[in-house]
Amino acid sequence: MIFLSTIEISFFWSFFQLKELKDSHSRGQQLQTNVQDRYQELLGNRSNFVFHAVIAVFSFLIFGSVPLIIYGVLINKNYYDEVKLAIVAATSVACIILLTVGKVYTRRPPKSYIKTVLYYVSMALAASGLSYIAGKLLKDLLEKFSHSESGFAINMPISDTSMETTWMSS
Repeated sequence: MIFLSTIEISFFWSFFQLKELKDSHSRGQQLQTNVQDRYQELLGNRSNFVFHAVIAVFSFLIFGSVPLIIYGVLINKNYYDEVKLAIVAATSVACIILLTVGKVYTRRPPKSYIKTVLYYVSMALAASGLSYIAGKLLKDLLEKFSHSESGFAINMPISDTSMETTWMSS
């Protein structure tokens, strides 16, 4: 469920960012002759907004769901957690590389493929690494506080027990 909520929130955030980018020129920001429109610089002609929005939504749904599908296939397999993490990370990096190559290909004038791919892959790996470390630290913190001698206990029902027995035992 967390994956679905993350995708939903990210989808709406992306849509609003795209809408804000489109409306940024019409909000009274007057462009001078030497200052280029940000929408024009990033996406192209402003009259193709619907096309850009459709492409953005499809690329978000396709490339955003590929690592989740791979993880969903692997979750019930008897692999080590590190192997599952490595496979999902490799899939994510492959998706990022494909999106980056597409971005560089559509830019005018084209930028360096290697430089742009390395930039986006390093940003993604840094964000993934930081979130992985934060998750581990949070898990350790919750395990530390859930011991009974700490005076603060977090009791969660085990998946094979029903809620009635859990509530009746208190």
